[in-house]
Amino acid sequence: MPAADGLISRSVVGGLRRGRTECSLQVRLTPTYRQCGNAGAGPLVPGEVGTVAEVNLSLISPYKVRAPAGSSWWYSGQAIERAGVGMPPQPLSGQASSQSCFPARKFSIDDKVRLLKGGFGGPLSPGMVGLVTNCNLDLQRIQVRAPDGVSWWYHFEDITIVEDSSPVQQASTVIGPAVLSFGAARTLLSSNFKQAYDVSPCPENQHELLGAVKAMISEFGRISDVPIPHCNRFFKELEKEVFQDPNGLKDLLDDIPGAAQRLWTSAIILEGGQRKRQELCSIVNHLLRLDNPEVMKEVSIFVRALNKLSVVRHMGDLQKLSFPPNGKLWRGGSLPDNLRDFYVPGRKYRVPMVLASSMDESVANNFIALAEAEGLPTVRWSILLDPRGSTDVNWRCSHVNLVMKSCLGNKEAEFLFAPYSVFTVKEIKWSANPRSGRYPHEITLAAAVDNQDEPEDLPLAPYA
Repeated sequence: MPAADGLISRSVVGGLRRGRTECSLQVRLTPTYRQCGNAGAGPLVPGEVGTVAEVNLSLISPYKVRAPAGSSWWYSGQAIERAGVGMPPQPLSGQASSQSCFPARKFSIDDKVRLLKGGFGGPLSPGMVGLVTNCNLDLQRIQVRAPDGVSWWYHFEDITIVEDSSPVQQASTVIGPAVLSFGAARTLLSSNFKQAYDVSPCPENQHELLGAVKAMISEFGRISDVPIPHCNRFFKELEKEVFQDPNGLKDLLDDIPGAAQRLWTSAIILEGGQRKRQELCSIVNHLLRLDNPEVMKEVSIFVRALNKLSVVRHMGDLQKLSFPPNGKLWRGGSLPDNLRDFYVPGRKYRVPMVLASSMDESVANNFIALAEAEGLPTVRWSILLDPRGSTDVNWRCSHVNLVMKSCLGNKEAEFLFAPYSVFTVKEIKWSANPRSGRYPHEITLAAAVDNQDEPEDLPLAPYA
């Protein structure tokens, strides 16, 4: 979460009644811009002066900067600074009060608040209650601690103070689903995904699959401020990639689940918007984590197709499940410091996304290197499958399988776990220097043999 840095004054914030305005402030990159999210991927280069074309304080990177070449990018307040040219932007309303866009009642530390809407991947779902732990007036954000101990920044407009003075009961230290005095956290059982998935058939025709993909891209573009032409171009490029591949075209005609796998593995990038460059796999997982009901039908259709090749439960088909060498899979990436407390030995949980892994540790290390390049705390996950599965198919994990239909060939040796798969934390080694890819956190998980044998109200991982 970017800290307040004085780039935009409080008098300007006062005019942002809708969280959005126009301005013409001239800025340049800070010396540490490469450590600020995806600022290094933007069009502005060190020494160049750009113009802040738009401010949207509901975003984590709230400043849209137009580079001299004409292209624009969303930057955090830590990535840019005043260039010493021009005057600060004036609010659209002409007001100068820093309180004009804030709630009439001030938030205080330990206030009990309820999430009204949104959340964007945080630990609270609409209707849930948490405790205020921090406040950033300049960015209109409140940090709220959820019952499971995980904290997240929320926009002022998305939360309201709860008048009830009774304390919020935090999650029990006993491993397993937390019992909350004010209502349960989102789980698989209560998710919009489950409601949609239970009634969604596996697509049988290409228009059903591609229609779902188009709807997911459109919804992602809407919530991430990606221009519609960018979304349309991205979809057409995905279509073209599959149609021009003889094997992909055959899958669209005869093997829809195979076509879904090919789309999942595509390396084509959607450019633009408030989030960094996204592949289709990232878009699907982002929507799964948000669990917005508006698009869960289309997400479920796509996931049904993916699961057709990843989930096997009929006794006669278990031999179709691949088993990795030594029963171990790898995954690499980042783990925010404020989410570490969720992971404790013995905790069993579900992951609300399609979890990609590899039987090749070097693939995980490549993703660790990407996280290190962005200045993020790194982590290496090792996932253990039941060792009996190496010789007895009855003990093979029924909801993970090797990806056989890939736009990338088989170079990533990718295994996909179905969404909401169950894992148990076996061992953790926290690193003293996780921002170095040489010393990532090490977390060992055990995968459940069959998700259907596990409770549907297990807690959901905030990050994976």
